[in-house]
Amino acid sequence: SSFRSTRSLFQLHDDGQVGHRRLQSRLETYRLSYHDNPESFDMADFIDFLTYWLTDHILQTDMAYVPYVHGFTDKLTEKQSSVED
Repeated sequence: SSFRSTRSLFQLHDDGQVGHRRLQSRLETYRLSYHDNPESFDMADFIDFLTYWLTDHILQTDMAYVPYVHGFTDKLTEKQSSVED
């Protein structure tokens, strides 16, 4: 149903916001660590984290938005077609 789809989208959005806040926090921790002592900064851990973020979060979590975006653009196209008729 449309309600269920909308509710799912809002849940996805909330989950995404939590994930992005975690990203910001983790990046700030890395930044402070590097700033405090660049020689002991764990670059391998930082690269692993970025790799995870790119492969897991973006390619899996963020891609979950695709069906909603396609549905939204399909509806816009339908509305434009009906206006042009």
